[in-house]
Amino acid sequence: MEVTAEIVGNNVRAFEDKFNYFKELISNRIAELEKKLQIVEAERDQLHAENEKLKSQIAESENLKTYSKENGIIM
Repeated sequence: MEVTAEIVGNNVRAFEDKFNYFKELISNRIAELEKKLQIVEAERDQLHAENEKLKSQIAESENLKTYSKENGIIM
């Protein structure tokens, strides 16, 4: 079987088309995942801030309990 330049050229173009298609799919998926990552990071930062606020409130409450106990204040 003789392979002609035309057949090889067609095969190369078909491969390039498939390669470019999958390259675009991968690029689009990466962009989607980067957007999701930004959302998750923002949510993480918000939860971290809320957690720090709650820790501060707990510490304040513990300090108040200790102060009250030391000074005979019944709450």
